Amino acid sequence: IADAVEQHFRPAAAQVREVLARLHRMPGPPPTPDALARLTGVFEQCLRRVRQTLPTVQAVKRNLDVLRDGMQQLALYHAELTPAAIQAVQVAGRLRDHQARQLHDTGSHTSESARAAAVVEAQLDTPRPWQGVASIGNELEAVRTRYVEVRREALGHQQKAADQVRAQVRARAGFSTLTPDQSHRVLRPLQEACTDTTAEAVAPPLTDLRDPFELRLQRARDESNRRLDEILSQGPAPVIQRIDLRLQDREVTTPTEVEALVTEVRERLMQQVAKGIRVRIA
Repeated sequence: IADAVEQHFRPAAAQVREVLARLHRMPGPPPTPDALARLTGVFEQCLRRVRQTLPTVQAVKRNLDVLRDGMQQLALYHAELTPAAIQAVQVAGRLRDHQARQLHDTGSHTSESARAAAVVEAQLDTPRPWQGVASIGNELEAVRTRYVEVRREALGHQQKAADQVRAQVRARAGFSTLTPDQSHRVLRPLQEACTDTTAEAVAPPLTDLRDPFELRLQRARDESNRRLDEILSQGPAPVIQRIDLRLQDREVTTPTEVEALVTEVRERLMQQVAKGIRVRIA
């Protein structure tokens, strides 16, 4: 018996470690089966003093039930945890952690994609998620399709918004006199504000394709206008100066206040124009 322990338990212990490593390659990962955890402990007891026959035989006798159950579970898990099964669970896990979660975070789920994401989540939460993972192919595709659709719409919105600002910059007096290199330099910030990604990618997340983009586009618009001011101010041309009149959120309630505001604006602008400066109102 002691010789058989030496001969068979060491390969079996290595197989347990291999099975546990396969489990840990999965999202989660799934919990370690109790039978395998107990089996690992028994292997350690039996192999600790394997050269001493009596203690080894006694350890085997004490743990026959654990060995029987554990070896059955080991054979089962080793057969089921194939590379294809592991990959299928990993694919589902990545879709749950990226596409489905981003759709949830941005409130972009449809009823169909939300239901599909719930099915995927439930499958991954089972103790043995590789069992039946092939049956959720339609749900995986539903989430993936919705994600690509939302991401494509967001990227299309970015390009449309950038085109609108680009048209505004092009419409400014003097832009038509720029050389191709100057035009490219002025408009480049607007293109750089758009996210360099694809509809199928998972990074940057959907949340970064919305509000952060609007802020980047605003900064890019200011930079494009600043570069155009700089170019058009070269040589004998009048210097273009950007002036912020700080009118946002100003309130007026009486005709007198309106007149006072108009007078204030007129004086600020006239001061600059009198100096020969072209004023660009921010």
